[in-house]
Amino acid sequence: MALRSQLFDVLQREWEGIDQLDRDRRALAFCEALVTATGPSLVLVNGEWGAGKTFFLERCAEILRSARHPKPRVIEFNAWRQSHFKDPLLDVGSREVVCA
Repeated sequence: MALRSQLFDVLQREWEGIDQLDRDRRALAFCEALVTATGPSLVLVNGEWGAGKTFFLERCAEILRSARHPKPRVIEFNAWRQSHFKDPLLDVGSREVVCA
């Protein structure tokens, strides 16, 4: 079943229909909750190695970039790929991060 949203122009995925873990629908629901939240929000994505955290967050970034209005600013920082210091705040502040 295709994903539908009033807030986003959700892109079709080539593996749609075989997503047995319903990751796309969960990512869409998370993004809708995120952009409609009032006030500051803090989100922690926790899970075992290989559980799909990076996939989930990359899909969320893709969905957020498809927002109709207002367009949120998406900043991606992957500590596994972009970490050079012991303190992650130094990495974020001193390196170029991907913005869309």
